[in-house]
Amino acid sequence: MKVDVLLIGQGLAGTLLSYQLRQRGLSVLVLDQPQLTASSRIAAGLYNPITGRQMVKTWWADRLFPLVEQAYQALEELTGQRFLHPMPLYRPFVSIAEKNDWHGRWSDPAYAPYIERIEDGPIHSPQLINPFGGLMLRQTGWLDIPLLLDSWRAYLQQQGAFRADAFAEEELELLPQGVRYRDVEADKLVYCTGTAQLQSRYWQWLPLRPVKGDVLLLQTGEEFPFIPNRGVFMVPLGGGRYRAGSTYNHQDLSLEPDPRGRAEIEEKLGALVAMPWQVLEQQVGIRPATKDRRPVLGAHPELPGLYVFNGLGTKGVSLAPYCAELLADHLKNGTELATEISIKRFYSLY
Repeated sequence: MKVDVLLIGQGLAGTLLSYQLRQRGLSVLVLDQPQLTASSRIAAGLYNPITGRQMVKTWWADRLFPLVEQAYQALEELTGQRFLHPMPLYRPFVSIAEKNDWHGRWSDPAYAPYIERIEDGPIHSPQLINPFGGLMLRQTGWLDIPLLLDSWRAYLQQQGAFRADAFAEEELELLPQGVRYRDVEADKLVYCTGTAQLQSRYWQWLPLRPVKGDVLLLQTGEEFPFIPNRGVFMVPLGGGRYRAGSTYNHQDLSLEPDPRGRAEIEEKLGALVAMPWQVLEQQVGIRPATKDRRPVLGAHPELPGLYVFNGLGTKGVSLAPYCAELLADHLKNGTELATEISIKRFYSLY
């Protein structure tokens, strides 16, 4: 079998990149062994342009967010499934001063596209703790990542472009022009393997910095028509259920749920909502971040035909569509990758 590009891994990176490559007329084969513990399958799927304790615009927001919903809606059309859930996100103010500051930013062209409205007083009180009102954001929502991955895998299988199999790197042959893996020859091979890349003999030198995240599945008696988010997020799943989180642990990288992680999330929930909840499940994922918190894309510094798409970290839903477009253009046309995400920034470590 001969293809233009062989992709290893079908998380968010592999899914969006395979879609973009096919859109450009390239033949693709995706090889993946779905794991229930893969970070893409555990992630809450939140996308949000205003993040952090200081509520600032996320890095590259103006490049990323015009493509987020567009890309996932295109995948919905192809698969016939609905996994994108656009929904306002509400960030309660912590003080009158913060509210006044955001009234000033509302007219700022840098922030206006992302602000739906400002609430000057509490809403959904007393269940939601927001005595100073809050900021209602747009271009926000959540993605049902497991459904996306399953739907796209089924679509690729129908096209003869997917194989469910574990990748055995020792069987990979590097050719003068491209690679051979078992019965497949490809011009290019892209590793989209998340934290598993740390076990690759070709990529161990890359400074991936895995981070563990705990997420709680909650049952409540309240259904908010938006995503509450301050210190902790609550993604509404319907029927009073929420996915709440998340923690960020660089030390404990086990896949065992951390009682301290649950306690941290519940403590922050207590500052956000005043209503009872029941923890139905605690889930854990290991996210593939980098030391500079930027994705890493591009070619191996020495071995022709080998490429990487990794480091999406905690904001994979918003990063993946735009980064996949850039890498697809690079693979097809040799278009130079932006310095901030190019693997070249780490070549000195090889």
